[in-house]
Amino acid sequence: MLSRDDLGALGDRSIASALEDHMGFPGDGYCELIDSRLVCVASIPLADVVSIDMRRAVILVDRSSGKVHVYIDRLDQRMREMLGRRASPPRDSREAFQAILERISSLYEKAVNAIGEEIDRVEDLIEEEDLALVAKETYRLRKTLINLRRGVRNYVQMLREINEDQGMRDLIPDRLALLELIDEGSVYLETLELYRETLTSIREAHASIVGLRLNEVVKRLTAITVVLMLPTLIASIYGMNFDKSYPLNMPELSWSFGYIYALGLMLASSIAGYLVLKARGWF
Repeated sequence: MLSRDDLGALGDRSIASALEDHMGFPGDGYCELIDSRLVCVASIPLADVVSIDMRRAVILVDRSSGKVHVYIDRLDQRMREMLGRRASPPRDSREAFQAILERISSLYEKAVNAIGEEIDRVEDLIEEEDLALVAKETYRLRKTLINLRRGVRNYVQMLREINEDQGMRDLIPDRLALLELIDEGSVYLETLELYRETLTSIREAHASIVGLRLNEVVKRLTAITVVLMLPTLIASIYGMNFDKSYPLNMPELSWSFGYIYALGLMLASSIAGYLVLKARGWF
């Protein structure tokens, strides 16, 4: 496995140039067979507890020298360990190439499982009604799911391209294993599609809960407004300017208990309004 710094140490500059050129090409999920060399470009997922990092990789199989070179973007020790993990060392370049494809498939399986666990966690957050975190996590998962689905789709396309080309297929010692990898990739795609639908359902549930909470707030504010409207109406009536010399023009203004009467009327109307709305479930 090679990083950008390792390319300068390659003895064959044509191999280093081919790896660098394909790393700079847009897109992935394809293979090119040039003379005795097969070059494949794919994305490799690196899953952890918080995200899935897609690393671009160029795999070059040199049949003339019997070597396989893997150039990985932002290669680190963890990626070396994950791709290099194998029970027994490969005997030739064909076994090494198949082992790399199988290892990439297992990393996609791990990433798909990680996405599933994260979606389950977000569903639990909805039950706990932690809506702010649900919105944040849903957006993050949606973006990660799109990138992972694109990587799986391109990887399966690359495997099918290898299977359909006789020259490329000869570089795989076990064609049955190649077909199994294609089937596994197709299952990952179907699983990710189910996860996408689940994520859509989570977003809809989140929007429904937010809407219900907003309705509750509006209903509560409306109830408070109704309760306060009655004493406000009474206060506005007694705040009018009337001539006290006429007995029908607000006689309470000349009454000794007029002030207490008005306050009591306001309090009683507020209590009555509160009790009526509480009985209807607005409080």
